[in-house]
Amino acid sequence: MSGTVGDNIYRASGVVAAAGGGGLLGQIVVVSSDSSVSGTTSTSYTDLSTNFQLQITPTASDSKVWIRAASEGSCGGGPARYEIDRDSGTQVVESGLGSSGSGFIVLEALDSPATTSQITYKVRYKNTGGSSGHNTYWKGGDSYRYMFVAVEILAG
Repeated sequence: MSGTVGDNIYRASGVVAAAGGGGLLGQIVVVSSDSSVSGTTSTSYTDLSTNFQLQITPTASDSKVWIRAASEGSCGGGPARYEIDRDSGTQVVESGLGSSGSGFIVLEALDSPATTSQITYKVRYKNTGGSSGHNTYWKGGDSYRYMFVAVEILAG
C-alpha cells in the first residue's frame, strides 16, 4: 500500500511507504482428512499413504516452499520418528515422540527446492524401538483432522 494517510502518527508527512520486496505468496495447497493410517513396525521410513502427500509446482526457481504437517501421533513400546520427504529422497524435516505414548506432531520447514518442476512432499514414519511388536501411528479420527499444507513464497 502506498499513498497519504491523514492520521499517520508515525510519519509527519503522512506518507505510507510501499512494502519491501519478497514475501509474496504464490500458491497454497492444503490436504486435510480425518482418516487414520495403520501402524507400522518398520524401522525404515515408510510412506503413510497416497492420502498423506501433496504436489506443488513452484512458479520460479528461487521460490521457497513453507510446508507444515500436523496430526496426533502415537507409538507403543519405542520411539517414533516422522518426516516430510521431498520427491522420495530428500528429507526436509524430522521430528518424533519419546519412548511410548501419544502426542501432537507438527512437522514444519521452509524448503528451497530450486526448481519449477512439480514437487511431491510426503509424510513418512518409522518405529525406532527395535521390536517388531511396536507400532507407530499417524492419526486422524474422532475429534481431530490431520493437515498438510504447502505455501509457495515468491522471492521477488
